[in-house]
Amino acid sequence: MPKLTWAPFFHLYQPPHWDAVMIEKIARESYRPLLQLLKDHPTVKCSVNVTGSLTEQLFHLGMVDILHDLRTLASLGQIEFLGTAMYHPILAKLPDHEIVRQIELNVHMNRRVFGKAYDPRGFWIPELCYSTRVATIIRDFGFHWIVLDPICLTAPLPSTPTRAMITGVGLDVLFRNRAASDAFFSPAMKGAKDFSDILAANHDAARYPLVTAMDGENIGHHRPELVAIFREILETSNATFVTGSECIRAFQRVEEIDVRAGSWASRPEHVDRGVPYILWDDPENPIHVRQWKLLHFVETTVETLHDDPQYEKSRTALDECMMSDQFWWASAKPWWSADVVKTLTRRLVAVIENLSTAAPVISRTAHTLESEIYTLVGTWDTNGKAASIRSRYLSTDSTPRFMSGHAIH
Repeated sequence: MPKLTWAPFFHLYQPPHWDAVMIEKIARESYRPLLQLLKDHPTVKCSVNVTGSLTEQLFHLGMVDILHDLRTLASLGQIEFLGTAMYHPILAKLPDHEIVRQIELNVHMNRRVFGKAYDPRGFWIPELCYSTRVATIIRDFGFHWIVLDPICLTAPLPSTPTRAMITGVGLDVLFRNRAASDAFFSPAMKGAKDFSDILAANHDAARYPLVTAMDGENIGHHRPELVAIFREILETSNATFVTGSECIRAFQRVEEIDVRAGSWASRPEHVDRGVPYILWDDPENPIHVRQWKLLHFVETTVETLHDDPQYEKSRTALDECMMSDQFWWASAKPWWSADVVKTLTRRLVAVIENLSTAAPVISRTAHTLESEIYTLVGTWDTNGKAASIRSRYLSTDSTPRFMSGHAIH
């Protein structure tokens, strides 16, 4: 592997109220092995985004060893924590006050558990779904930089190492190397030599540091063999490992750049036609349309009923229901689960059912949307439409995907 500066990013998340057996499995296969790799290689630095949703569940499930290791590594300066949104929503689809609330909830949870070790300067936007409005709120909250996918670039990065600052926003930004990051999905990467070949074809070390950003669960859970492969990469690399903030500080030049809306799953044709978050917000997907209509309806309702005896309970349930998962599993690109979509829709409607002062017409509207979603999901499941969309999507994208150790075909 050539000499380079490498800033690895790991995103750790599980949806609220997720299956405890599954979280324990992921902890055993991924979180503990990844942390052990870091402890075994103290010169390897990285940036870690732990959502408050996961922190909360690890705490309640008694997995305090994972939380302790994260806190210790952060205190030693080996990892840098990032800020994020508590329950992993698509922030660009939420009103400003809900974005602020999700950030505040996350800060509160992680500072409660990690103490002074949790002092993030950088921010991880869920699914790297960028919008200028979201970036402005992040800046105003006191964060200094974000990480994005290069799909958001409107022009190539400068030819010399340059700290990129978003025009009109003032946030610094690091761009992940998509090919190098996605290599950790690929069955073609069987060892350090393969990773070195990928870098040779897709990375200019003299122009920009290597920034990889991926789900931490890829290491060991989605791809069990990656624990050994990543260990080999670490032990044979000629890299200087840095945190995100260290990477930012190393640049001598600063240049403003323009960025556009996009995500780490966006394709150029989607961004070009104004659908930057297609896996979560596809205007041609009638399930997505009704899901967002229902979420916004429930949010507006809850915010108008502050005096309801069940307001606090419903408000907390609403926070949790803003997770991105319900939309992702309804995309069929390629992710599809009728059970997950229906379960999370039911949970969202229950927020209104718990409000004792909600007018009957409000309940009827929520139940009508729920029924429409259920009908569409059932139809897509039985008439093969979900399978057809999934097949077409996979046929036009060779990116390998894994879920719980199984390849997605």
